[in-house]
Amino acid sequence: MVESEKIEQFERPGIKGDALKKIAQTGGLQSNPVHRTQNHVTPVETDFGVPMVLSTKRLTLRAPHRRDLDDLVVLANDVAVSNNLGTMPYPYRREDGLHFIDHLSVPGPQRRMFAITDRYSDRFMGGCGYRPIEEHPDRLGIGYWLGKAYWGQGLAAEAAQALIDHAFTSEDIGDIWATVRIANHQSKRVIEKCGFQFVHNGMSRSLALGGMVPIDYYCMSRKTWESLHAWGER
Repeated sequence: MVESEKIEQFERPGIKGDALKKIAQTGGLQSNPVHRTQNHVTPVETDFGVPMVLSTKRLTLRAPHRRDLDDLVVLANDVAVSNNLGTMPYPYRREDGLHFIDHLSVPGPQRRMFAITDRYSDRFMGGCGYRPIEEHPDRLGIGYWLGKAYWGQGLAAEAAQALIDHAFTSEDIGDIWATVRIANHQSKRVIEKCGFQFVHNGMSRSLALGGMVPIDYYCMSRKTWESLHAWGER
């Protein structure tokens, strides 16, 4: 899981080997190999002038609803999830879920929260979103989580890539940032495969653990994102 500043390997045909080196030489990418698949993200409806529903091969990213509450509480009430997210409480109760659905997920300028659901059954699987970073109006912080039952299937990367594409397409920003716990190697691989570059270490508060934890900061610039798309579509 990745916590937005306070995504499962992703492969895209056409961005391999020498092509990656060329991207790096042009300044669009640095050292991490990045392989991604095309999600064919399809906007369905709009609000604040940007898509509110995104569809990928296997997923639908949409606004959270109260019908998600039971699944939300079951999946979020898991230390394996909450310990990797800075702002998720543990235990996770129904009142936490209702507060998230009714208040924390309300969209606003440069702020969007999606439920990650199965494209065909609409079953709630997790959440993702972005929000502005204080004192940096040209930056967004991105985050995601999935219930443990959905790990290891490439779904985190699929959702993350859709969210990244949506943010850069819809928002007037220069960079997207993400933080990940230093011990969370799986999420590090996900965000590196999506194109994020390591920036520095730091400390961040964990609500579930009740203290500070060491984290890594990652960043993706708009130039990197544009380069990946340009090379991947050739």
